[in-house]
Amino acid sequence: MIENTHKSIRIGNQTAFMALTPLAPFFYAVENHFGAFEWFPDKKESGAGWDLGDINEEQRRFIKKTAQANEITLSMHASSWADPFRLESRKIFFDNIDFAGEIGAVLLNIHLSTEHGLADYVRAILPICNYCRAAGLRLAIENTPLTSPEDFNRLFALLREIKDTPLDHVGMCIDLGHANLCSTTQNDYIGFLDRLDSQVPIIHAHLHENYGDYDAHLVIFTGPAAQNDRGVRLFFDRLAKRAYQGVIILEQWPDPPSLLNAARDRLIQIMADFTFPLEPPPILPKKENGEKREKYSSKMPIPAGDEFRFVKLLVEADQQRKSWRRKLAGIYQLLRETPKLTTDDLVYLAVYLRFLGTGALACTEDGRHFRPSRHARLSQQIQEQLLACTSPDNAFILRHIYPWLPSYDSAFTRTEPLTRIRDIAHRNDIPPELKKEIKNTLQNKLHRCAGPEDLTTSENILQRITAPGAEYARPFVEQFKIFHQELREFFNIEALEQRLNKICLANDKIKPVIQRFLEARAAARPGQQAALLKLLTKLRCQLAQQLPPDASPQTQNMRLTDIGLADYAFVLLSEIITEFENHQELPWKKVLEVLIMNVNNIRLNGVETAECTAIIAELTAWRRNFDPQVRDYLLRLKATLTRSRRLTDSYREMVLGLFLKKTKILGRALKVPSHAVELYCEGEIRASLIFQLAKLNTLLLKNIRSIAGLPPWDVIGPGVACGTLCTAAGLDYLPAAENGPQIVLLKQAAGDESIPQGVRALVLAHNLPHLSHLAIRARQAEVVLVAAEDSSLFKELCRQRGKKLTITATAESVTFNRNEKTTGETAPKPPKAKQGGLSNLLITRQPLVLELTRITPNSGGAKADGLRRLHELAQKKGADFNTPKGVVIPFGVMEATLNAGGLMGQYISFLQRIDKINDQKGFQAAEDDLRRMLAALNYEQLSTAIKKKFTAQERLILRSSSSCEDLAAISGAGLYESITNVDHEHIGQALRKVWASLWTWRAVLSRRQNGITTEQTYMAVLIQQMLKPDYSFVIHTVNPITGRHNEIYLELVAGQGETLAGARFPGTPYRMVCDKKTGQPTMLAFADLSKALWVGRREGMVAKTADYSTCGLSTNKKVRVRMAKRLTAIGRLVEKTFGSPQDIEGAIVGDRISLVQSRPQILTH
Repeated sequence: MIENTHKSIRIGNQTAFMALTPLAPFFYAVENHFGAFEWFPDKKESGAGWDLGDINEEQRRFIKKTAQANEITLSMHASSWADPFRLESRKIFFDNIDFAGEIGAVLLNIHLSTEHGLADYVRAILPICNYCRAAGLRLAIENTPLTSPEDFNRLFALLREIKDTPLDHVGMCIDLGHANLCSTTQNDYIGFLDRLDSQVPIIHAHLHENYGDYDAHLVIFTGPAAQNDRGVRLFFDRLAKRAYQGVIILEQWPDPPSLLNAARDRLIQIMADFTFPLEPPPILPKKENGEKREKYSSKMPIPAGDEFRFVKLLVEADQQRKSWRRKLAGIYQLLRETPKLTTDDLVYLAVYLRFLGTGALACTEDGRHFRPSRHARLSQQIQEQLLACTSPDNAFILRHIYPWLPSYDSAFTRTEPLTRIRDIAHRNDIPPELKKEIKNTLQNKLHRCAGPEDLTTSENILQRITAPGAEYARPFVEQFKIFHQELREFFNIEALEQRLNKICLANDKIKPVIQRFLEARAAARPGQQAALLKLLTKLRCQLAQQLPPDASPQTQNMRLTDIGLADYAFVLLSEIITEFENHQELPWKKVLEVLIMNVNNIRLNGVETAECTAIIAELTAWRRNFDPQVRDYLLRLKATLTRSRRLTDSYREMVLGLFLKKTKILGRALKVPSHAVELYCEGEIRASLIFQLAKLNTLLLKNIRSIAGLPPWDVIGPGVACGTLCTAAGLDYLPAAENGPQIVLLKQAAGDESIPQGVRALVLAHNLPHLSHLAIRARQAEVVLVAAEDSSLFKELCRQRGKKLTITATAESVTFNRNEKTTGETAPKPPKAKQGGLSNLLITRQPLVLELTRITPNSGGAKADGLRRLHELAQKKGADFNTPKGVVIPFGVMEATLNAGGLMGQYISFLQRIDKINDQKGFQAAEDDLRRMLAALNYEQLSTAIKKKFTAQERLILRSSSSCEDLAAISGAGLYESITNVDHEHIGQALRKVWASLWTWRAVLSRRQNGITTEQTYMAVLIQQMLKPDYSFVIHTVNPITGRHNEIYLELVAGQGETLAGARFPGTPYRMVCDKKTGQPTMLAFADLSKALWVGRREGMVAKTADYSTCGLSTNKKVRVRMAKRLTAIGRLVEKTFGSPQDIEGAIVGDRISLVQSRPQILTH
């Protein structure tokens, strides 16, 4: 070892989740004379790593005493899951600070986050700053790969502005590896240092290196500095100029650990060439009375209602029972008394058992004596009750319950289980004090009142007797290790290999694949993880097929083996993805194979199995002949990856929806520590296979965008707009535009909303059909509309909410620029109201129903008249399309029916009343009155007249054809109701809904904005035969994005067109641009909608999971070209015949094309 002559700088290492025990890296630092050491609690879901609960008070005193004796400066790295913006995380920080004080540390290290802005970050960390000062600790704020030097300059400028709180103990931790990854200083960490203001105090340092590609955490001098250490020398030159006093932490636990010694010695040699302060920084005084804080999550009563009955009973049972055994008995009793368990009940049970198993909910002795066999039998009885309610819908939740129940293997159900500890406690080769401790804290405790706390006791003893320098008899240590493993097995913490070997002994059918997997695992080398994952996936598939529908010990082991295999798949995927990220060019076939296996393992976990199955089928089909040089192949794969990305998003929403609120309700009712409550959902998301899927999706989509040259934004409505950036869950939740025009970041759009006044631009978090109702309305209102293809862009924009921006969206790009002018100077004026309603309407009382051939715009509306013209055109030679038969209930029949029912006077009063209402809330009561009026009418005469026009077997669609839609200047798209799949018995009910839609708040507001009066407003109803299409489509005969008249714009979806027009499901349809002369298509997008709508057997629509691997439009280019050419020819013909650009809707049934509507296309270019 080389002597460090600089007393002001000490070099040390850090704890690591890869270490055998939490204390192993510390013992290494002591034995190898390191001058510093950092504690970083980063326990993983797999159990690797450590948290504060793993180091008891005695061990903390030992650490402090050992560090002082060996002159080791200790620091504390805050838990990685602690977030200063979350109030609940404050306890985690305070616990970290308390731990640091107890071990004698002098500094706490946290990460800088700019996600919510630096001003909010400063406010969030002030309590942490104060608590550190009270504890005598310095606070170091570390740079991450996402933070820049300018962020730190601004941060410390803000801190200096705070006058009422002393912050001289707060400084920066410079992380060399992270500085090398910063986007503004990539591969130039010296440039990062040089851009820091001299007033930014550097008080701590982390050293690791990388090649500028990802955060590899290479030991210093094993990466780029191995050949050239100039950068490291310049690093110390900059530290010396800043008179650095502090420690340097090597954030690794390499194999072999001696790499740390070599790095330290070389750093000391380099430091010898520079001058640093003679002494280390002074230790801060500790306040006697630190800030008091809450120990448990604040109590919140369980809400009232039947849906909370189970959790109330669960909490009551827990409060009445102290020991683990009695708590398990309480669960069994509750399950027996709850014959129909709901999904929520199972979630509460899963959370409760997790709290018990992790020690977040303490168990104590209850004065009674029962051996562990009683616990084992209770576990089996609980699983028998769960078996009765098991279904594919709750399989995912049950997987969260099984691991937290004890084993009921025959070894633990016998009369006296776990007897080895008795023999150990009577050995003569151990000290008397230890023998007494084992007898009292383990042997006697286990045999009278076993609980999860016993495993902690055993782990602590094992750490002590195996610590470096511990001189205990080898036979004793070996026996204690065996006992500890047996105890882990009782608590169902068993090695995967052991579980698999048990299955081999009992199941010959699955034995061969298990043996192949174990052999491959034992022989695995770097680069072979994908082959091992393939065997693992095959093994899981066979386990799923072989799993008996019972609660036997063998079935319990098979379930837990499957869960263990899924956890191991997570590890393998992490290693595989890291390998992929290091490739300059992706091995596409291999990556897609891994992606398929990832989704398959998620399916085996019981997560959205139908969606997973469809994604697997698509990826398998696309992989066969995949060539990244073929653009259509890239677009097709992108569609499935987008679908896969939605799967990750829906999983996150499902976990948060199922677990977040319930975890808080249960945690607060049971006074569980806040951090245990808050970490539940985050741990479930980040430790799941979905997390790896998200990384694979991101990697592949990034490469596809790069190769295909795809923009990160999808422009739906081009233009320029200025306004204040605001966020909303949906347009219905948008706050009033009190501060002028708005640019709205919209997390969810249904596709048929109206756009409120004051909205100048909509930025969507998800894709939207370009020809949906919302898209048409946006272009008509000259509202800019774009969708984020890259979710990170949307998140980044959300951080700028409240700022004034200008958005410029063209077919080629989207830009956002700061706009500091006043709203009045920059905001474009809203468009003037259009006077576009039909005039000279023909209002009639008879006949009730008109044939389509007799319709004019003035008697049945522009929509019905458009269908009449299509019907006439379809009869001509070469039309290549037909129209479904139909009839029309003309203008005036609604009023005549009201008059016949004696309700015309009320209807006139209603019309006068709504003209005076200016808000939605006041309008609701008037709408209710209209619905009551329409419900009181007799529709028998009308229904009879309609039935005569159709056969009894034909289903119908009733569509609005008002005087205010499908006009040259006003589309009115989606404002009024269409009722699908109507049988003859329900014609009156459907008719009532269409009529009522004339007077919704949304429709009235739209008409007012377009200058249409009540006197001009009437409703006709178009009634058509219901089609059952394979595909539905919309044609715009002029490209709505670029305005080019020589291009036809097509969108198609599988099944019914409501998916396309209303955007009920998130996703993208088939989208192509066709040359208007030749019909030659250019694919813009392949369909990625997860659901398709089909006609239900009885009524309405049925949503089914779509599988595009069976769709000709996805699998066969010839099918796409032929379809594009036919639809282009139809669009060209309709446009020519009607005399203007058209917006055409239609359906494809087999080889037949039907047109159901054509209206003037609203042009904005």
